Amino acid sequence: MKGGESALKDAGMTAAAHAGSDTAGQLIQESADKRATGISIIDETKRIERETMVYYLLAGDKGYQFNIDVVTDGAPVDIFIMDEQSYQVYSKAFEQGSDFSINAVSFKNVARKSVKYSLPSQGSYYLVIENAYFIKDGADAERAVNVNVVVTLIR
Repeated sequence: MKGGESALKDAGMTAAAHAGSDTAGQLIQESADKRATGISIIDETKRIERETMVYYLLAGDKGYQFNIDVVTDGAPVDIFIMDEQSYQVYSKAFEQGSDFSINAVSFKNVARKSVKYSLPSQGSYYLVIENAYFIKDGADAERAVNVNVVVTLIR
């Protein structure tokens, strides 16, 4: 699997910002605002290399709600939320560069996205951020992208 990361591995979440970025203070402030309304489970900035993806695990009971905020350094990425079975199909296809079909919530070509997501059933779900020209009509940043990800459990 290319670049996967488990989001629930670190109880002391980090709030890194882009060095020299005009939006660094804004990103940190937005992260602080999200913590005030729920339990912050992810709050980090990652560099996603070209032709790779990262994932975060969202797990819980049916109806658990997550506020998800993704802000890039201006370059577009593709964002997906999918169940475990779809993630297995997607990650295998991504590694092999093959065709696939999955059920997922998708947001293509975004530099900033906020979404509230409720788990449709108990289990493991994956927030995937892709920096690759892999999905039809998807993003192609043509470079590494710095991405700030904040996920807050609101229920």
